Amino acid sequence: MQTVKDVTDTFEQIATDHKQINAFKTSTLDEVVVGKLGVTDYPILYAQCTSATIGKGTTELDFEIIIASYLVEEKLDYVNDVYAQLLLVFQDVIAAFSLSNSRPAGEVDETWGISLPVSCEPFTARFPDILTGWSATLSITIPNALDLCDAPFA
Repeated sequence: MQTVKDVTDTFEQIATDHKQINAFKTSTLDEVVVGKLGVTDYPILYAQCTSATIGKGTTELDFEIIIASYLVEEKLDYVNDVYAQLLLVFQDVIAAFSLSNSRPAGEVDETWGISLPVSCEPFTARFPDILTGWSATLSITIPNALDLCDAPFA
């Protein structure tokens, strides 16, 4: 059975494997600001589970996803270039997550998936630093036995 940690680990592996993503963070949004990271840590992939819907046979996890880069104030004219590049990176993340090789080792269950289409929103200066990028909520479905066979009851 997969868990929130398995999905988070998958995002972290995607970030590690992608040649343009320099860091991965989860937990709080405070972790993505430049004061806590170096400029060379950008672009960054941030993924945090925000809700779960438990159904019969599957659990749907909603993850807030942010892909952001640090933009120096003198280069604000390049914001559209940054949007263009980071949207391509976002598409790469969605594609990697959708493919079977991004699942935890040994998992081949077809219910592990992502709901498409994904609506992405651009942002600039959303944080104390001038971060620019894209955010979206991804709905990810994982298998859920939803039975008492493995439950820790006496």
